[in-house]
Amino acid sequence: MIYVTHDQVEAMTLADKIVVLKDGLVQQVGASMELFHNPANRFVASFLGSPSMNFIPVQVADVKDDAVLVESDELSSVWIPSSGKSYTKGQNVELGIRPQYIEPHHERHANSFSGHIVLTERLGTETVLEIKLLNGQSVIACVSQDEVFDIGEEASLSFDPECVHIFAE
Repeated sequence: MIYVTHDQVEAMTLADKIVVLKDGLVQQVGASMELFHNPANRFVASFLGSPSMNFIPVQVADVKDDAVLVESDELSSVWIPSSGKSYTKGQNVELGIRPQYIEPHHERHANSFSGHIVLTERLGTETVLEIKLLNGQSVIACVSQDEVFDIGEEASLSFDPECVHIFAE
């Protein structure tokens, strides 16, 4: 059976196989969790998942066979697996980080960027935080534990480099 929907939650829960289309062109085909964990491009990454994936502009500072060193004014330098894709030094790319893979801390950590809490949405099993970075960009983090953050509080946000996607579109 073929079922057409614009509701990504409905698609992910009902489908054995999802075909993501944009402007009539197939972007990616696969099982829901395969598309969630390994999006083919920025469009698929932004379409699947709730809350949506965060995108942080960075620059490639160095390149190895299997990883790239990225950095920005907001982010300390961090090596990210290149997943078989090639990048060039000085290239502008975006890091895609799902809110569930961002871990806020009350003090600075490695592999981190920082900002101020502007919104807390306590949902019982998780708390959704909106953090305004120093450059004005907002980042969303989902905290599964019952940790309390106050509006205006500075937070350091860390992530596992293995859970990050690089988009150069």
